[in-house]
Amino acid sequence: MPTVTTSTTGTESLWFRRFHRTAVNPRARLVCFHSAGGNANQFRSWPGLLPLDLDVLAVQPPGRQDRIGEPVVDRMSELVSRVVAELVPLTDLPVVLFGHSMGAAVAHEVTARLETEHDVRVPLLLVSGRAGPGRTRPRGLAYADDETLLADVCRLSQLDRALFADPSLREVVLPSIRGDYRLVETYRAPVDRTVTAPIVAYTGAADPVVRVEDVRAWASATASGFDLRVFDGGHSYLVPQEAALVADVRARIDRVLG
Repeated sequence: MPTVTTSTTGTESLWFRRFHRTAVNPRARLVCFHSAGGNANQFRSWPGLLPLDLDVLAVQPPGRQDRIGEPVVDRMSELVSRVVAELVPLTDLPVVLFGHSMGAAVAHEVTARLETEHDVRVPLLLVSGRAGPGRTRPRGLAYADDETLLADVCRLSQLDRALFADPSLREVVLPSIRGDYRLVETYRAPVDRTVTAPIVAYTGAADPVVRVEDVRAWASATASGFDLRVFDGGHSYLVPQEAALVADVRARIDRVLG
């Protein structure tokens, strides 16, 4: 099992998880945002695929795992405000953001907030498995019955439905899943806003809910460069393609940071 370390800056935060090892003389931080219904463990193996001079943080919002007793945040504005408040003290190093699905939208909003309110330049924004601003299609699942909601989570994440057969487990995980779906479905990205950070977008060629042409629309969300990479696989392509994806992320970071 991986171990978790706390902040290398000397300031602990419930909002971030560091898995496996502590960065050695880090040159940058990679902050990762999970998909709807997920948690920080989505990125537990990433540090082992990246060099020791990258400080890899996975965001852990309230209402899941070790934060299960805290109220779920189900509005984008509140989530972003709270993440940014915790992240600003860590911007003593360049901060690159990666987000998958819901996490892509959160990473985008955090980038915009850092730039406009804190004068922090994000050198690179990496978005995955989500259509660009103005191209998302709400699916109306936030208030669906439990079975429908869990079926969607399992379909997109490739989780085994048997994991949710235990009623006590369902009772624990459903509030955060439903809260994430509410957050996604009540959020609308400003279509006329651009960030100064260059954007790289990733997606699976066979994603059942996100079309490649809609992911390409992220090009209009940046005033700098844009690139798109399409992997084999569906919405959860980043699981079987993890090594290739993380290698590409590493190469992109090396390119912008030198």
